[in-house]
Amino acid sequence: MVTMVPWAEPGSRFTRDSESECTWLMSVANRKTVSGFLHVAWRTAGDIVRRVADRLRAAMPSPFDGLAAIGVDTARATRIRPWSDARTPRASSTVHGGSRNRCACSGSPSTGPGES
Repeated sequence: MVTMVPWAEPGSRFTRDSESECTWLMSVANRKTVSGFLHVAWRTAGDIVRRVADRLRAAMPSPFDGLAAIGVDTARATRIRPWSDARTPRASSTVHGGSRNRCACSGSPSTGPGES
């Protein structure tokens, strides 16, 4: 009789916890050491790692999901880029986020020339 249990994968003779432990151990030791430590055949240790890696790979989202296709003008890319030369317009003198008559350090009204 076979039944589905939440702590084991279908087709596996090991629990998910023991498979995770075997996989971690394989990341720091070789197959022979792991198989001796966990009392399993070295092929079984390799199969466990492969199964866990496949399970993690299936659960992990692709880094390419949600990307949008863009077009690149390769003819324009070979010419001089106007945004990288010295003739770029300088920053404007527009004040953002405050009034011109406030001191930036204290927030108190500044005293300009001729004011006291």
